[in-house]
Amino acid sequence: MTKLYIYKSEMNDSICVYNDTNLEDFTKKYNQEIIVSPELKIKPWSLICEINFQREQQSNNFKQFINSKEGNIFIRKYLLFNPLFELKKVLAVLPKSCNIYVMGGLALNGYCGEITRIHNDLDLICWRKDIKTAQNALNKIGYKIRVDYFNDKPKIPYRFETDEENPAISFNIIDERPNNSFAIYFNSNEQIYPKGFLGPVKVFLDDMNFKAVDLKLLDIFNEQTRKNLNQIKKDNPKLYEVLSCKIVNNKNDRKIINKLM
Repeated sequence: MTKLYIYKSEMNDSICVYNDTNLEDFTKKYNQEIIVSPELKIKPWSLICEINFQREQQSNNFKQFINSKEGNIFIRKYLLFNPLFELKKVLAVLPKSCNIYVMGGLALNGYCGEITRIHNDLDLICWRKDIKTAQNALNKIGYKIRVDYFNDKPKIPYRFETDEENPAISFNIIDERPNNSFAIYFNSNEQIYPKGFLGPVKVFLDDMNFKAVDLKLLDIFNEQTRKNLNQIKKDNPKLYEVLSCKIVNNKNDRKIINKLM
């Protein structure tokens, strides 16, 4: 019996495969927590899965496949978190009267019609009136929920997400505002945009259609992320060093936005 361990880097989205004989060396040398600050520790690798093989030759053949381009695609499609699959499950249990919108990298990939990178989560938007409906949908597909509330309004939520250390699905709540606009909250800070930034836009990706926020709003979010990363670079260089995956994704998304706009 031979066992393979497939790991994903939290630093740059690369994939590595280890067996019983070299796993201990890998754990000692590379998979130690990085202490960024007393409050923040980051584990650079996460275990995706363990696979048992009856014969060593089977293990070697699979390892060779995983290290190929086709194997890498296989891992990203079937073994990693698949936001499209989770979105499909959410939409399947949501009533049609509940409007949700996809934002973030998956929305951008919908505009260009292909998956350009790994997506570790699914970012969605819903209206305040639809909070309970969206939460019930998450419950139906097996997720528990945690809610973030305004500091000065402890009973009013501005976001809810699935209850994991790194949430798989997040919903930002939006509110109606005058002059045909809406408010969205990031870390409880209100930002107001025209309703036109919510579409109606439908994009197509893989085998499904879904509503995505307007490309102009993705442009704004991308620029905000870049500014936040630059501020982290100034305030906490050590933290910036371990955010290579987020930095690369931000730059790659920027290139796509520039081509599409």
